[in-house]
Amino acid sequence: MSVVMLKWLGKPYSSRELLTLGISWLVLIVVFEFTFGHYAAGKEWADLWAAYDLRTGNLWSLLLLYTVFLPLLVSRWFVL
Repeated sequence: MSVVMLKWLGKPYSSRELLTLGISWLVLIVVFEFTFGHYAAGKEWADLWAAYDLRTGNLWSLLLLYTVFLPLLVSRWFVL
């Protein structure tokens, strides 16, 4: 999806712009997860935070870290 989006926008991007895009995705994901999880699904804040604890085997934080760097990686792999 990232390749299609970056090609569709059709301009060369700097590393800083690509990292800003990844950080924006991260913020949107976390805001959605906490907002929906607490207000729509009725989960407690502590339960939502527990998904970020690597010590208990939850790897969600690593996926979010990957999301931050994904636009940069895609631009390098596919030479946009």
